[in-house]
Amino acid sequence: MKRLITTIIIVTLVNTFCYGVNEQINNNENRLHLFELMNLDKQGDLSKRHNQLIQNREMNEGLSDNGLNQKSFQNSPHISRQNTTFSRDGHLYLYTSLKQNWDFGNNWVNDFQYTYTYDNDGNLLSSLGQNWDGSDWVNDFQYTSTYDNDGNLLSSLGQNWDGSDWVNDFQYTSTYDNDGNLLSSLGQNWDGSDWVNYRQYTSTYDNDGNLLSSLGQNWDGSDWVNYRQYTYTYHNDGNLLSYLQQIWDGSDWVNDWQYTYTYDNDGNQLSYLGQNWDGSDWVNDWQYTFTYDNDGNQLSSLGQHWDGSDWVNNSLRTYTYDNDGNQLSYLRQNWDGSDWVNYRQYTYTYHTLLDVLDDSSIPTVFTLHQNYPNPFNPVTTLRYDLPENSYVNVTIYDILGRQVRTLVKTTQEAGFKSVIWDATNDYGKPVSAGVYLYQIQAGEFRQVRKMVLLK
Repeated sequence: MKRLITTIIIVTLVNTFCYGVNEQINNNENRLHLFELMNLDKQGDLSKRHNQLIQNREMNEGLSDNGLNQKSFQNSPHISRQNTTFSRDGHLYLYTSLKQNWDFGNNWVNDFQYTYTYDNDGNLLSSLGQNWDGSDWVNDFQYTSTYDNDGNLLSSLGQNWDGSDWVNDFQYTSTYDNDGNLLSSLGQNWDGSDWVNYRQYTSTYDNDGNLLSSLGQNWDGSDWVNYRQYTYTYHNDGNLLSYLQQIWDGSDWVNDWQYTYTYDNDGNQLSYLGQNWDGSDWVNDWQYTFTYDNDGNQLSSLGQHWDGSDWVNNSLRTYTYDNDGNQLSYLRQNWDGSDWVNYRQYTYTYHTLLDVLDDSSIPTVFTLHQNYPNPFNPVTTLRYDLPENSYVNVTIYDILGRQVRTLVKTTQEAGFKSVIWDATNDYGKPVSAGVYLYQIQAGEFRQVRKMVLLK
């Protein structure tokens, strides 16, 4: 008996527009200051810490994410679209993102473009921003980065174009321990002749490599002054239990906000609670709750905010799967005050072809394959081989090692496996463009690969 193991995924994207205050992403600037890059802000998507360097700003001004519905918005005063191109030679990836505005004269007019280059390991080497002056592209800013042999980011340099040459703006440099854990990040600004300290973060870890603390300090001209700190606690199985931010008031650390997490006996995350400190007690702000099927596949993600006395619905994400655990659909709905209103839906269709193998054959070794496609947008497939029944954990991390999404966390039979990632985090929120790591742990086997998300 024969079977086919290579899978092609066809993704059909259906958008139902129901924009509210929280759905618009309005951007007044095309680039990010060092303050934003170094700041661990109050975001559920921790991957933004590094990926904002190469973030392709989403101009969500009345258009769907893929820009397929421009014509229906031609009476709107705010219309823009983005086109992307991608090429690769033997040495570099090249990715260009072009933003254009509608001039109401049946023409798209160039506005701004980003050009990114990557090495063959998926590491971002440069980011170039250019404005359209009416006839040609004019340089605006650029970022360039360096890495060590393990792919850890060592330095990033930001420069502005003065009309004839590149002028330094900011830089940050990072150090790591022997396990690749980020120990320090130093941000500096250019004063015209020299680099001046601005902000630094230093981090500590436990023996298992779990992040325990991250201390942010600002430079006052002569010394480092405490700014904010983050502390983390974990369950014995390594699951994150709490994430606390505190602000320095000049003499002591003062609570600011915290996230707390709960899990079931299989390690599936059941809830994610955000609370703010009111000076004497923790006050609810928002929460996510999750449900799963018997195989550990996530079925739903419910987002709610606290109105002062009760939890109020905000967003609902639901997922369906086939008998093999392949995701079939993703539906995002928003709460209108009385009912759920459709907002966005993805459906996935699988076609198998090529690579005919005996049905009785199984892999001989554990293997984690390179994702396909890579780079990708918005979905990619991760394939792995299990030569024996194993408890499998497939997890996505950002470039700084922060967990972004758990895709698989269950016992699986031996065979050729695959799982889809749709570029969202554990809370159903889309993540920024950039480089991500995906890791498989199956028994004693562990392997990590890189992939590049384009937007």
